[in-house]
Parts: sequence; C-alpha cells; structure tokens
Amino acid sequence: MKIIKYFIIIIIAIVCLDQVASNTLDYLHSKTYTGMSGGKVNYLIDKFTHMPVLAIGNSRCAHHVIPKVIGNERVYNLSHNGMNLIFHAGIIDQLLNNEKLKIDTILLHLEAYEMFNLSDIKSRDIQHLKHYYNDNEWIRNEITELSDFEPVKYLLSSYKWNGNIVSIIMNTIKTQFTLPPKDGYVAKPSTKRDSINVSWSFNTRIFFNKNVDINPQFNLHISHIKELCENNGIKLICFMSPNYKPNKKLLKLQKEYKKQFFDNLNIVFYDYSEEYYTNYRLRSIWNWTDCDHLNEKGALLFSKLLKKDLYD
Repeated sequence: MKIIKYFIIIIIAIVCLDQVASNTLDYLHSKTYTGMSGGKVNYLIDKFTHMPVLAIGNSRCAHHVIPKVIGNERVYNLSHNGMNLIFHAGIIDQLLNNEKLKIDTILLHLEAYEMFNLSDIKSRDIQHLKHYYNDNEWIRNEITELSDFEPVKYLLSSYKWNGNIVSIIMNTIKTQFTLPPKDGYVAKPSTKRDSINVSWSFNTRIFFNKNVDINPQFNLHISHIKELCENNGIKLICFMSPNYKPNKKLLKLQKEYKKQFFDNLNIVFYDYSEEYYTNYRLRSIWNWTDCDHLNEKGALLFSKLLKKDLYD
C-alpha cells in the first residue's frame, strides 16, 4: 500500500514539475526575438499585423533576398538557415492557421536537390517546430509519422523544448540587448577570403540531385502550401537561387521537369539556376562567399533581378 502511495506521489510530482518547466519555457520563448528557434517568427507576429510579401526559405533565401531592395517595409525575410521544405511548410501552416497575420504574397525559396532527391528529404527538420506540437495539427501529424514512439514523448509537456533550453535562455537574454533586423534580412559582407572560400567549396562540391524523378514528399509539401495559400487568398511564388558554376548538364536535364511540375500546379516559378551563365555580373567570384551563397554585393544584384521579375 505504501509503495502505491509513494508511486502516486512521485507521478504527481513529475507532472507538476513538468508543467512548471513547460510554462516557464513557454513564457521565455514568447519573449524571445532573436535566434532561429522561433525568435524571428515571434518578432514578425508581434510587430506586424499585415505583411504584403513574406520571403521564406533556407540560408540562400536569408542571405540573397534583400527586402529593402524589393519593396522596403512591404517585404519581410522569414528564412531559417539549414531548413528544408517540410520546415517551411510547417511555418506557413502555423502563420496562416494559428496567427493573426495577413499576408498577400509568399515568396518561397526551393532547392533542386530536395525536388529531385529521392533518398533523403530531411523530414526530421519538422522537429525544429516541435514547440507547436500541441497547437498545430499538421505539424503534430508530421512529427508523429517520424516514429511510433513520438506521441509517447509528448506526454510530457516540457518535451517540446527538449534540446532548446540553453538556446531559449541565451536568446531571451540576448533579446534584452539587441533586436533582429526589422526586415529579417541577414547580410553576408564581402571579405578578402571570398575567392578562397568559393574555390575550396567548388572543389569539394558534390551533386546530389542526379535524377529527374520528383520526390513525392516534395510534391506533397508544395501541394499543402498551395492549398493553404488558396484558402487564405495568398499569391504563392516559388523560385530557386543561382549557384557558382553549376553543372550545365544537370541544369539542362532538370529544366523542363521543373517547368512542367510548377505549370501543372499552376504556381508561378522563377528559376535562376542558370543565372551564373546568363548574367555576367554574377560570374565574378567576388560576388560569392561560397558556391551556394552570394555575399552582400552579389545579393544586391540578385535582389534587383528578382524585383524586376516580380514587378514585371
């Protein structure tokens, strides 16, 4: 009888501590405006009620799309370094279904290696949005599909912050002293080492996307984003950034498949994958910080090009 009593007391204590920890971290996270673990999203939804153009993508969008060039305060760059399409789909779902933010146009950055790579879509990137597990049905379903044990983990409310505790505390402190850029853009200033970095990354680059079969998960996530935008009266525009000296044979092989895919979905698509070969200014090694990322000078050239196409 005593064993049962002690067991019940321990369970109650665990539940109480779990709730205290979860509520504390929830509060700290809500006050955070820096970092990639929700800080940029918090800043956007707290500071704006209407965003005409929202740019979303990975680091190549974060560093390539300069809002003040495209449309000043009409554009916000909500990109997250290293994240893939499933993460962007989760962010868009959360913004449109759970937040009071009006968006007119979503400018979505995509990668060819995700579109054509059948072996690894990095679906586990959705776990970076696990703090929305209890609030967002689509994110919860995607996390649940990762393994049979996922729902069990979230029986503890504080689990949604697993692996983020230190970053939340540090970003909460950092927010007290500095705020993120008002337009979300993160510049990569040019340096004297740019040519060395570009040459090194070019020599070590591996081409993953060597086929033309559309990844079914890519199709699924793009279709979900398209449906969200249609239901909310939002214009969806997709684009792919340029690379330094991309593989010509691969570009030619994939070009028509890209066009056909987006035409079938009736989605506006701008493909800048061949821009290195058609835009002489982007051929300069001094406009790049590595093979995949333009520096600030290169981003200025690209943003002007993107602005022209968007307004045309």
